[in-house]
Amino acid sequence: MNKHDTEVVIVGGGAAGIAAARRLSEAGVDCLLVEARDRLGGRGWTVPGPAGEAIDLGCGWLHSADRNPWSEIAHAQGCAIDKTPPPWTRPSLDIGFPLEQQRAFIEALHAFYGRLEKLARQEPDVPASAALEPGNRWNGLIGAVGTYISGGELQRVSARDFDNYADTDVNWRVPQGFGALIAAHGDGVPVALACPVTRIDHSG
Repeated sequence: MNKHDTEVVIVGGGAAGIAAARRLSEAGVDCLLVEARDRLGGRGWTVPGPAGEAIDLGCGWLHSADRNPWSEIAHAQGCAIDKTPPPWTRPSLDIGFPLEQQRAFIEALHAFYGRLEKLARQEPDVPASAALEPGNRWNGLIGAVGTYISGGELQRVSARDFDNYADTDVNWRVPQGFGALIAAHGDGVPVALACPVTRIDHSG
């Protein structure tokens, strides 16, 4: 798209950028969504698997699905929603992770959350990694879970911000792909793909 003049430019075609562009577009505001990649969706990226099934390479869960706006968008798009409880809520012996160790990890994770909650109330704010117990054998896995939740390593995430994450423990999936759902929400929105933003001029 060759569009040199527009009222509002939205930089980044991930979930937030698409939602903003769609809201503005539907309100009749002249806007343009600019995305560096050659696709929309950001972290949401669905690709076809060997049998044609949808595989999400990025985000894949409608977390807090009972109040997640993407649940309503999925419904509006006519997407199926899989409400099967996620694997992490169903401890099992058949995943190569003995049940006793799974329980030990869950205990360590909850203890981490408890320490994090206390740190989040203190001044100054510290990285979420400060809540890790030195030498705890589960720190690596706790860190991995932290990246699933926040999208960043614990040492780069604010303890206060991490603690603000509100989870209703309702987790659903979109069989057609969460990434496909996000990208489809951009249909009809003015978009410039493969267009990295290198400079924003504030002089005007």
